[in-house]
Amino acid sequence: MALERKVVKIAKRVIFLADHTKFGKEFPWRVATMEETYVVVTDRKPDEIFLKLAKKYDTTIIFPRGTL
Repeated sequence: MALERKVVKIAKRVIFLADHTKFGKEFPWRVATMEETYVVVTDRKPDEIFLKLAKKYDTTIIFPRGTL
């Protein structure tokens, strides 16, 4: 994970791709925080808590229209 953290630190923009099953889960590792992330691309609209967090850190979340 040290390499991934280094890449995040030197990147101009971090784009995170995750399906809806990854939201709200704890993992034993962390690559980037929402604050470090420029864009999140996912397959469904995340819960409101994640939308608020994204807004707080000026992170764009992209998901298909019409999904709940």
